[in-house]
Parts: sequence; structure tokens; C-alpha cells
Amino acid sequence: MNLPLTGGCLCGGIRYEVTQPPIMVYTCHCTDCQHITGSAFAIGVMVLDEALRLSGKVPRIIESIADSGRVKGRCVCPDCATSVCGQPRP
Repeated sequence: MNLPLTGGCLCGGIRYEVTQPPIMVYTCHCTDCQHITGSAFAIGVMVLDEALRLSGKVPRIIESIADSGRVKGRCVCPDCATSVCGQPRP
């Protein structure tokens, strides 16, 4: 893996940089992820807080209830609504 990993939202308003290897890569099959992707699952990558840098516009937080019953937050671009990251679990 070549670090840093960089990317961003569709309109370029938010950029991200991952500076350390992921702790975990997983697939989520919750109904929210199915609706967001239009697929049976979404792929997620978990990194340490200090390994992720966001720049550009401030993401909008969309909260929803997970299938487990806990509240989860998804960070999206305020302009193009692309999901950029999730909030850490409390």
C-alpha cells in the first residue's frame, strides 16, 4: 500500500488524506448501506483518528439508527452529498 491515500467527494469540495494503514477493512450489509450504494453492501475502512485528514468544506453530518439500534453518523459533502467518512463510535 502506497501512503498517503487521497481522494474526495464528487465535486471536489471535500478532500481526504489517509496517512496510516487501515486498522480494518469490512463490508456492511445494513439497510442504510444498501440504500446508499444501491447494492447488497458497502465496503468500509477503519483508520485511527490521527490517520485521517479532511480539508475543504465542512462535512454535513447525517445521523440515522443502525440495524443494531445505535445512532451512527455519516459525513457527506454539503454540496454534492457524496459520503466521505463516518463518525467514530462513541
